[in-house]
Amino acid sequence: MQFDRPRQGAVLTRLALRAGRPVRQDELVRAVWGQAPPRSATGNLHTYISELRKILGEPSVLYTDRDGYRLDVRVQDVDALEFDSWVDRAAQAWSGGGVEACFTAVERASRLWTGAPLPEIAGPFAEAERRRLEARWLALRKLRVQALLATARVTEAVAECTGLAHAYPADEQVAVLRSTSLYRAGLVAEALSTLDVFRRRLRKEAGTQPRAEVGRLYEQMLTGDFDTGCAERSPSTSDGGPSPADSSPRAVRPAQLPHRPWGFVGRDDELAELSHTAGSPVVITGHAGIGKSALACQLARGLAPRFPDGQLYLSLGGSKRTGVPPLGELLDHQLLTLGVHADDLPGTVEQKAARWRSLLAARSILVVLDDAADAEQVAPLLPEGTSSTAVVTSRKRLSPLDNVHRVPLAALEPDAAKRLLISGCGTPLNVPISYHHVTRIVEACGYVPLAVRAAAVLLAEVEADADAVQQFAMRLRYHENPLGMLSLSEDDDKASVLVGLEHTARTLSAPALDLLAWLGSRSYEDEATVGMLHEHEPAARAELVESCLLDHLGGDRYRVPTLVRGYGRRLTRAGTR
Repeated sequence: MQFDRPRQGAVLTRLALRAGRPVRQDELVRAVWGQAPPRSATGNLHTYISELRKILGEPSVLYTDRDGYRLDVRVQDVDALEFDSWVDRAAQAWSGGGVEACFTAVERASRLWTGAPLPEIAGPFAEAERRRLEARWLALRKLRVQALLATARVTEAVAECTGLAHAYPADEQVAVLRSTSLYRAGLVAEALSTLDVFRRRLRKEAGTQPRAEVGRLYEQMLTGDFDTGCAERSPSTSDGGPSPADSSPRAVRPAQLPHRPWGFVGRDDELAELSHTAGSPVVITGHAGIGKSALACQLARGLAPRFPDGQLYLSLGGSKRTGVPPLGELLDHQLLTLGVHADDLPGTVEQKAARWRSLLAARSILVVLDDAADAEQVAPLLPEGTSSTAVVTSRKRLSPLDNVHRVPLAALEPDAAKRLLISGCGTPLNVPISYHHVTRIVEACGYVPLAVRAAAVLLAEVEADADAVQQFAMRLRYHENPLGMLSLSEDDDKASVLVGLEHTARTLSAPALDLLAWLGSRSYEDEATVGMLHEHEPAARAELVESCLLDHLGGDRYRVPTLVRGYGRRLTRAGTR
């Protein structure tokens, strides 16, 4: 409904939200003009009421009532009131344990939400009501996440929380729900990172600390005490089994693999190749966001039946700003997982590693070593013999490692990248996969899975149709900082290729960083190859190749990944090199 006068809408809003009940004249005046109305307010109010009666037509539903006015409509005729009603029902159902009834009420309330409430309505009352309704909408979405987790719909919960965390980065409950969802999806490192990023943001932006519950949750996840049950233990661990003083490891069959990653597409050739790899460890390498962890998880899930004694997962933290966790602590945790009693843990790191390898050699276990910092960190953890094996991911090529099957991961095929974008983070985009602006977006993303996922999340938040996709594609094409535009977080490298590349750049020497900036400033007829690199220091070239920022194609031919080239251009424009 359009209003000739801006305050007409404010008057109608106040009346509608008191549907069927009278509103005093002084309440209407305050709703429109606040606590210090002009002298003309009462006269103007009578004019607005008269005009509203004309707009609403016959039969009249706007009545004069005692010292005020009444809009004679039902509660269910006012979307905001009906929305409130369904939010209340959802909360009541949840409190009473009726999860399905809660889902029904959430769905009914969600249908009534069409975006920012009370658009273009002026006045202090409308502004306060907007804030109230938006808070109710956030509470409803949080409630949906809780219900999803309660019914083990973890993938949906993660997808819902991804959008919530982007829209409400400073909301503590959103951070907790997202971390909980990620943890229950098996993404332990991401769950911990979510809480860590939130705590740092709160300290930086508000100068405060989160509640103590957040710290306790972080510690529980860190130690594995939160939502446990990932390992199956034999009856020997129950009453009557080995006593705490018994030094022999208990029979434990761990099952630590994360859930299958959301939006995993493509990689059929890599999976086919690796599925037939026997014995030697697999090392999956590539730059930030290329999909190493997702491929490792998918591969490990497929290989798991071949390893009847279980599967272990270690996040080695090679790309974390907080630093690489001490190897001794990682080994202690895994030795305990394999049944070694706390009193029997070896003393030195070398002794812990030897005990670890001995246990793996005696069993058939698959180990995923995710996000390795360097070969020195990985080498002590690799199983010996052929009964157990490892799948390793790293942003380094880990060249010093011998007897491994190395898989340098490249970008997705264009069709796979477009399928990933169209999937829309659980809410498919309302465009065909052949739409040429979809092609432009995935091209700008360099066909890198994390960048494509970021674009999918951003588009899903606006329920993108063809026009929205076109506008997004044009913004991305001409944006001065496309890498920044494709970031869902300024801190989390799991949500930002840019953050990941910045982390890798901090590990480079000055000559390698100069070469990276030079590569970003170049224009190429064939963007897949770069000649003339012989002009630069061989050590700098080798360093970029080892860091997966430059692909050596043989001879003097190299390929610079699209988003790496974009990062090099950032370095040049910023004048940092």
